Amino acid sequence: MMKRRMVQKSETRRILLVSHYFPTRAHAGGLRILDLYSKIKERSPNTIIDLFSYERPEIDWSTHAAEGIFDNIYKSTTEELTLQEFKTVASNSTNYDVVDIQFHQAGAYIADYKTISHKVLYTPMECLSKCFYLNLRPKNLREDKPSWANLKNQWVMAREEVRYAHEADETICVSKLDAKFLRRVSLSKNVTSLETGISEMEFPKAFSQNFKIAPFGGRSLSILYVAYFGSQTNISALRWFLDHVHPRIKTEVGDYSLTVVGRGDLSMFESSVDNSVQLVGEVKSLEPYIIKARAGIAPALSGSGFRGKINQYGVYGLPCVASDLAVKGLAYTNEVDILTANSASKFAEGCVRLLTDKTLNDKIGQGARDRCFENYTWQSKWSQIIEIYGLNK
Repeated sequence: MMKRRMVQKSETRRILLVSHYFPTRAHAGGLRILDLYSKIKERSPNTIIDLFSYERPEIDWSTHAAEGIFDNIYKSTTEELTLQEFKTVASNSTNYDVVDIQFHQAGAYIADYKTISHKVLYTPMECLSKCFYLNLRPKNLREDKPSWANLKNQWVMAREEVRYAHEADETICVSKLDAKFLRRVSLSKNVTSLETGISEMEFPKAFSQNFKIAPFGGRSLSILYVAYFGSQTNISALRWFLDHVHPRIKTEVGDYSLTVVGRGDLSMFESSVDNSVQLVGEVKSLEPYIIKARAGIAPALSGSGFRGKINQYGVYGLPCVASDLAVKGLAYTNEVDILTANSASKFAEGCVRLLTDKTLNDKIGQGARDRCFENYTWQSKWSQIIEIYGLNK
């Protein structure tokens, strides 16, 4: 099944996106792709952009957004996005200026796609070699207790990632720190980064000229944690917060509550929380939860990738308390546009301050919104996009 759009002969630049997961708003990686290619289509309308992916109706929500961006959509009959499968469903022998391979699973086909493209990009979404390295640290081995089978699987994927970084003409990490790490372990000079920008598609009201940050007194006495709970690092962070930080905040602010939002299984926490914790899970829109809370948190203890939740809070002027790891590599500054803390006592102290101090809350929230627009919109990254995809300036 495919969608085709008529194109003019003058259109010469051609990009093929090969994405293991169909780009939809249902998951962070898919939303990143939609935002990126929407910006390319907006700023470089003569570029022909094709998509080759595998649809998973049970997790993809709607594919409507992709239909408004890509000129041709080719849907694979299998999860294996091989070049042969592409040629079968596309029924053409077109060559491309750029083939953009997104997600680790599709990296296995980099060499094949080089035969139809002048340049092959590879985006792993999360630096798996860095995750493996971090999980080998004694602290994580003690606390998370990963199985040897799991560590072996991580090792295999880390080795694959290093190989893909050498095979691709350019590897695009989603954070500067991931790119720095992968350059070091792969010894490849062709590793760079394109940080994830805030989504105008997901947060249109926040980009409106009439937008105003919700007043302190009009928000509930609550803290919001947004994350993907299919990730062990986020599960461990939530467990740490519930066990060591949450009780300290309740002691200081008795009426406070915690709201947990994001895709993934949260059932493991149900037996250990009281009515001050709302385990919401997956939602269609984050906006109602962000504008309602007085603070957000990013208590990352390990892992890699881009801490997009900090920017999601920030674009609405929601102040955040984050661990040093969560904010590392980002442009935020402690006590200016974010509060940072690592120990349970300091993290709780930061949360209490934002829950109770209107002046501080207003200052950090406005600072976060300003920082977000200055550094983390897709428009602010347009010069990088031009360079990576070889677009007409």
